[in-house]
Amino acid sequence: MKFRTKLVLGAAAVLFGAAFAFFAFFQSMARSMAVERLEEKAHSLAQNLASNSSQAVYSEDLYNQLAPLVKSLLDTPDVVAVSVRNASGSVLAGAGTDSHDTDKTGWSPGSRGSVFAAMAQVIAPAQGLTPGNKPIGSVRVALSAERLYARIWRMLVRSLVFAAFIIAAALGLVIVFACRVTRPLGRILEADAAAVRGDMEN
Repeated sequence: MKFRTKLVLGAAAVLFGAAFAFFAFFQSMARSMAVERLEEKAHSLAQNLASNSSQAVYSEDLYNQLAPLVKSLLDTPDVVAVSVRNASGSVLAGAGTDSHDTDKTGWSPGSRGSVFAAMAQVIAPAQGLTPGNKPIGSVRVALSAERLYARIWRMLVRSLVFAAFIIAAALGLVIVFACRVTRPLGRILEADAAAVRGDMEN
């Protein structure tokens, strides 16, 4: 195998290896950061819903307050299920794919991929309304990671296309460099071989 070919193949192996390592590292970091962001979003939405629904839960105003709150939250990106229940655990309002599955929190498999659910306690709208200010209910918000992973995948594909252009340009430069380096070397080697043969004209 010629030196030029070895040089090009070696450079290609290094470039593709570096690109694969970068892709694997970037994918791992992106998924980890996305998971953390999704969890934070679920907890934040649950806390907001708990604070905004305290009066409705206390008065059990299901249709005028709770149902619109739940439906509006379900329109938020990545949210797949919302439920509000009273202190005894009865569901007052719920919507989504698993709105009545009120006991599961954390990560679990769902009908739309991996789902993270967060819960928050609903406190009475004023102090002294319940003995010892005990919670009057709870809310649960579930978010799906399916869309989030799809967005990450699209971003990675764009990065891969860009990396492919960079690798192609780098290989082109390596080929040009290899040609410029190996041609003079080849001429020198041919001259040495000719000298050994006694052919001084070449």
